[in-house]
Amino acid sequence: MKKIAAVLMVLSLMIQACASDEQPEQQQNQIDTVQENDTPVGAGEEQETELPEPGSGTITSDTETPLKKQNQAEYKAANGKTIIAVYYFDSKNQGVVVLQQEGIDDITLHQKIDDMPSNSATYTNGTIVWSSGVQNATYDDGKQAIEYQLIKAKQ
Repeated sequence: MKKIAAVLMVLSLMIQACASDEQPEQQQNQIDTVQENDTPVGAGEEQETELPEPGSGTITSDTETPLKKQNQAEYKAANGKTIIAVYYFDSKNQGVVVLQQEGIDDITLHQKIDDMPSNSATYTNGTIVWSSGVQNATYDDGKQAIEYQLIKAKQ
């Protein structure tokens, strides 16, 4: 429990640090198609979600330094759908927030952290907004806004 609190604190500090930087013009990144996963996870069941390693060329940085996974947070909606936010950074703290949906083997959305406000990320396919620190996330694809609750975080 202490570890989850520490991770949430780190995520919150990273988001706040990004907000204090000047916000450069939004940059469009390559986006893969988001697919729906209609298989709900059983109520009360705890399942360990293993994230696939990103495909080569999927995550890019303005620097030559490779990006390293720092931490991740998993969110679940009332309808059983799950999204995972994974934070990657290089040695100069430039990085991306990667959103994955349960059941998809590759990264579906990504955005440079330094290109977004502290509490949201805009993608071609929609927008995600974090609230209550990182306890809640709302993903809006332009047709429907779904609220997700944090179910686990790890570093």
